[in-house]
Amino acid sequence: MRTTRLYTLLALLLMAGGATMQAQNKDDPWPHYIEEYPLWIDSVTVQPNGFVMDAIGNVEISTPEGLAWLISAANGLNGCEPDNFDGRTVRLTCDIDLDAGAHRRFSPIGSREHPFMGTFDGGGHTIDGLYVAYNSPDPEYDPAFDIGMFGCLKHGTVKDFVVNSGLFVTGHHLNGGEFFDGCLVGISDSLSVVDGCIVKIRAGSAGGDDQFGSIVGLNRNSVVRNCAYCYGDNDYLVSRNGGGIVYHNLSEGGYADAEVVNCFFYGSVKGSYSAQSFGGIVCFNVVRAAKPW
Repeated sequence: MRTTRLYTLLALLLMAGGATMQAQNKDDPWPHYIEEYPLWIDSVTVQPNGFVMDAIGNVEISTPEGLAWLISAANGLNGCEPDNFDGRTVRLTCDIDLDAGAHRRFSPIGSREHPFMGTFDGGGHTIDGLYVAYNSPDPEYDPAFDIGMFGCLKHGTVKDFVVNSGLFVTGHHLNGGEFFDGCLVGISDSLSVVDGCIVKIRAGSAGGDDQFGSIVGLNRNSVVRNCAYCYGDNDYLVSRNGGGIVYHNLSEGGYADAEVVNCFFYGSVKGSYSAQSFGGIVCFNVVRAAKPW
């Protein structure tokens, strides 16, 4: 039987002071104002010049609008047919500033219904102004999707870029349901790889039944490696459940190992009064028989 293997970069954690767990600071309220930002998918409704697809379907992205268009292309929005990019590469060709000119919220690229199955290669570039927020006081509000820059990967790859500025906050799963949130990827599934990525933005969950990791929410039969979360001396907030790198690291059905390799978390994990389970690198590290979501 395969086993789940969890590796941590202990030397770096010790240098950074490790991950600590504290009571939430009530004098530091979580900023909900970004919920009022317009959505990129409502601002970019036709394919822009910064999204160039070649004859075999590989894509080069060179503008904020081009990156925003990937949301519509993958999810089948704004008149697009859903494209999973299986076997193809989407490549950043320069640094991207999503915040240039106006604040806009980023929606997940891919979902369980339409997973991203290609390679997203950041080419060592930076992405600034990534604002992701899904939180509502309305008890009837419960979007049935997983939240992140990418909602769901399936044997896909996300690699080699830095999210340099922005804000990530969720608290939207108010009606229950098993959904997963991560700054980069909500669900990384079926031999997917998240490699060489750094998140440097304030992040956390602000309420509801969140299951949240700063890099990946659910890492199922997949690999997260050479990744880091580091946002100065500020805190990573967990309202209910969370992990400093991955929330749920899951090897399921003897299919493949789930691995977190050479990853680094710098900061403090702060749980609110309702916090149930949280960890500095991984919250849950599990091996189990196959089970549908």
